[in-house]
Amino acid sequence: MRVSDRGRSAIDHLAAWLTAEYPDAGVSRSAVRQLVMAGQVRLNGRGLRAPGAPLMPGDRLEWMCDPTTAARPQAEPASPIPILFDDAHLIAVDKPSGLTMHATADPVRPTLVGVLARQIGCAEDALGVHQRLDTGTSGVVVFGRTPEANRGLSQQFTHRRVQKTYLAVADARRRPDCRPGHAWLDARPLRKRGAGRAARVDVDLTHGAPAETHVRVLVRQDDRVLLEARPVTGLTHQFRAHLAAAQLPILGDLAYGWRGSPGRLRLHAARPALQHPVTQEPLVFEAPVPPEFDLRTGGRTGDRQRPLRVPTGGRRGRPDRERPR
Repeated sequence: MRVSDRGRSAIDHLAAWLTAEYPDAGVSRSAVRQLVMAGQVRLNGRGLRAPGAPLMPGDRLEWMCDPTTAARPQAEPASPIPILFDDAHLIAVDKPSGLTMHATADPVRPTLVGVLARQIGCAEDALGVHQRLDTGTSGVVVFGRTPEANRGLSQQFTHRRVQKTYLAVADARRRPDCRPGHAWLDARPLRKRGAGRAARVDVDLTHGAPAETHVRVLVRQDDRVLLEARPVTGLTHQFRAHLAAAQLPILGDLAYGWRGSPGRLRLHAARPALQHPVTQEPLVFEAPVPPEFDLRTGGRTGDRQRPLRVPTGGRRGRPDRERPR
C-alpha cells in the first residue's frame, strides 16, 4: 500500500487501512502492533520494527503475512500473571514458562506484555521493557510504568547494577566433581552464530564477546544438579551457553546439548536485586521456585512435599575459574 499523507505513524496507517478494507473484521490495534514488532511488515522494502515510525508521502508498506490475522483476538493463559510488586512507578511479575516476551508472527499467541496490560488495565505502551527472558524461562520480570522509572531502570540494567540470580537444573553425569558448595567463574567469551530461530551462542576464545557467569552448585541428586548462576554480563543465552560448554546442559534445553526427553526449560530468573528507580529504596524480588526444580521428587508435581527452599547466604570461598574444555 502507498502512503499519501504526511506525519501519520505506521500503526495508525495500517490500522486505518485494515479497518477500511475489512470493516466487519474487528481489527485489533494491539494485534497490528504485534505483527509489526514481529517483523511481518516492510517499509520501503526493509523490515519495520517500530510501530510508531512516522511515514512520508510515497512510502510503501507491505504485509509479509495475512493481514486479517490482526482481527483475531489474542489467546489468554489459563491463570493470571502473578504480581510480586506493584506501585505507581514499576511492577514486577512472575513470568510462567512457555509465555513469550516478544511479539511473534501469530497475533493469537499471547505475550507477557499483552497479557499483563489487559490484566491490570493499561496500554501495552505503558509497560517499559528492560529485560528479556527466553520463552521457556520462568521468573521475575520488572517493568517501568513512568518515564522517570524507565530512565532509572534503563541505567541500572545498562550499567550492570542489577544483581541477577538464576536457578537451573542441569545434567551432571559428565561432571562428577559438581558437588554442593562447588563454585566457579566462567569467563569464556561467547559469539553468536546464525540468525532467527537457528541462532545460538558458542564459546569462542578468539573472536567472542566478554562474558562472565558465577556458578554455584546448591544440590545434587544422582546425575542432576540444582545450580545458582549470577551473570555479570548480559549476553543472549549466556548462562545456557556457558553451562553447555561446561558439560552441564540444562534440562529441556535442546538447543544447548540436552539429549533427554523434551520438557520445559529448567531455567528460572529467581531473584533480581536493584534500587527503586524513583525512591532509591533497595528492592529484592523473589519468584517462588517451580516444583519442577525439586530434585527430591524428580520434578513430579503430584508428590506432597514441603516447598523447595534454596540455600542462600553463608560464607563463600574464592570461586574457581572454569577452564576451556
